Amino acid sequence: MDNVKKEMLIDAYVARATPMPTLPASAVRILELSKGDETDVEEIADAVMTDKVLTARMIRLVNSAFWGLRRQVTSIREAIVYLGLHQIRSIVLTTSLFNTFESKNPHFDVTHIWEHGLGCAMISRRIAKMAGYKDLEKAYIAGLMHDIGKVILSQYSLQEYDRVLELVRLGDHTFYDAETEILGVNHTDFATWFKTQWGFAEELAEVIAMHHSPEKAVLDPYLVCIVNLADLFSSLRGLDYEMTQNMMVVFREEYAWKKIVELSPNLEQTDLKRFTFELDAMIDEVKQTVQEIYHQQDDAEV
Repeated sequence: MDNVKKEMLIDAYVARATPMPTLPASAVRILELSKGDETDVEEIADAVMTDKVLTARMIRLVNSAFWGLRRQVTSIREAIVYLGLHQIRSIVLTTSLFNTFESKNPHFDVTHIWEHGLGCAMISRRIAKMAGYKDLEKAYIAGLMHDIGKVILSQYSLQEYDRVLELVRLGDHTFYDAETEILGVNHTDFATWFKTQWGFAEELAEVIAMHHSPEKAVLDPYLVCIVNLADLFSSLRGLDYEMTQNMMVVFREEYAWKKIVELSPNLEQTDLKRFTFELDAMIDEVKQTVQEIYHQQDDAEV
């Protein structure tokens, strides 16, 4: 398919989702405030607390096992002090995204996208730390957002996406292949749209576009490779959209693994089998956290 036809298809799918949901104004303000290293903690905390729902859900996420706090945090001010502004940005973005898109497809709940996304975010951050990648929070956000194109396709093109799901359930197609075959485009094709309309950074757009083909990455190939590996790990350990896809993966033979080893040769000594099994406890925590943030009635809403 030529680029003109593909762009027309993308525009058509986006039109079905129009008006496209946007991040809450409170979240946008917090993200802006937390960009600078000298931002006042009180100012950030005050901005968060203007949104009671966001506050409650942030506290819940902060107290999950992912962030490694040794005691329960009960206020946003405590969370900022313990975690720092960079991680608070990640948490604000996570909780905001979870609540920006409503689930519209009875056969493919949007929570599955964010279970996979949060799993990839945490694993991306962990791989980035192991590899000595320069920006752990960028790795986290890239992992969280890499499949955002699936939201448009799965939640606003219900009948067509049911056919995609049928192919994936048969076990012979990945989502990428099934989407391309049935829809003419796939979730990676929306990278440019999100870059233009939501102001995504070039590197993040590249992750969205190239996470299934990391060898094509140019701007930040290490970041794309980190997310590619996190995506594989997540799928193999059960964050696979409630669908078991037939996957045979030898990580040391993956292009992305070899590329990451260039950044950190010591990774060659990693016990990948042990690393993979260590993810199992985190997978259960991811599912529980997403379900609570999405479906549990918050005290703030009562």
